[in-house]
Amino acid sequence: MLDRAIGLVGIALALIVFFAPMRWPKMPSGVIHAGFAVAFLLIGLACGLIVADHRNQITPPSPSKTAFSWFSKAVEELDVGPEHRLPRVIEYISTVQNTQNTRGILDKDGNLVEGLDWSSAFVEWTLNQVGIRGPKNSLPFSWLNWGHPISEPEVGCIAILSIGKGQTKHVGFYVSGDKDRIKLLGGSQSNTSQEKTVSTKWFDKSALVGCRMPNTENN
Repeated sequence: MLDRAIGLVGIALALIVFFAPMRWPKMPSGVIHAGFAVAFLLIGLACGLIVADHRNQITPPSPSKTAFSWFSKAVEELDVGPEHRLPRVIEYISTVQNTQNTRGILDKDGNLVEGLDWSSAFVEWTLNQVGIRGPKNSLPFSWLNWGHPISEPEVGCIAILSIGKGQTKHVGFYVSGDKDRIKLLGGSQSNTSQEKTVSTKWFDKSALVGCRMPNTENN
């Protein structure tokens, strides 16, 4: 309402200045010019406020179809059971490093090396399925330099964590949260090979160090 009030005052002043010489013929021209200048300034200010207000009221665009597709792809991976865990994880890892040499990936018994972190690989693999390239790095913190940051987590965004006084880094897809916790869908969140390949898990919200979204479909 302020913008319209300023505009009306400007218009009223312009009309007064326009008709004033008819009522007071001896009015100095400098006063008339100054009156017009102030009137047009008020009208211009009102127009600027109206435009700014209109832009603020524009509904933000809904998440892109691609954004939904990458998160949907991650959700589908929840159905990959323990019997397919090993080959699936190796497939994830292949997106961030050469898996021809399994040293550092598999132990002497052919199982995943204990403590192997493949959370970044899972996020990379998931995005790759919909044509988006990630940092191609096995380190979770590499995602902090990818895409663009968002101030608050959104469903499907990439959430990066630093757990236990920074001793453990982790990355996954944000699912939900409350005052003190956030839930992520990700890899390297199960403790045994008998659990599902990927899972959802709650973490302390204080561990969250960043949330990222891709810049473009191909980043």
